[in-house]
Amino acid sequence: MRAVPGEFGPMTKLSKTAAELEAMVLAALRRAPHCHDVSSVTVERLDETRFEHTWGVSYIGGEVESLACEGALKEILPPLQRQYDLTYGG
Repeated sequence: MRAVPGEFGPMTKLSKTAAELEAMVLAALRRAPHCHDVSSVTVERLDETRFEHTWGVSYIGGEVESLACEGALKEILPPLQRQYDLTYGG
């Protein structure tokens, strides 16, 4: 786990594997309008020197409205990215 400065003091992020993060994102995305049929998402590691978070979603699979699901991800990802880091094994 790594410490991240927070508004009310240091915050510790929990480490999750890519599979764990994908499951969380997929469940949340399927609850969003027009995204019920999402079949998969792919979590990838981000360059920590260029991005605020260690991971992001690079692919959304299934018969869905891409723009609607991309918009939903803009709401879903930030709280998860603040809470979880991608482990270096996953």
